[in-house]
Amino acid sequence: MEPGSDYRDLIHPEASSPPKTDADVAPLIQKVGAPSIVQIEKLIGELHEARNLLEAEGERIQRETARYKIRSGGFGVRRNDL
Repeated sequence: MEPGSDYRDLIHPEASSPPKTDADVAPLIQKVGAPSIVQIEKLIGELHEARNLLEAEGERIQRETARYKIRSGGFGVRRNDL
């Protein structure tokens, strides 16, 4: 490149001009946002799985607590008895 040449010649003309309409912007947003959207959807799926696991564990603990109460005659130790 010669000294004093303009660097603007190296830039693609379409890349240097801003999008003119919403229709021009939409594909750009989709292209840039797609990886983030995929990550967010993956995280949402993982959160659903964690919620399901926690709900199942909560139900299991409730069943075990109820069984324990039945086996122990339903009597609890009062603080004053200690």
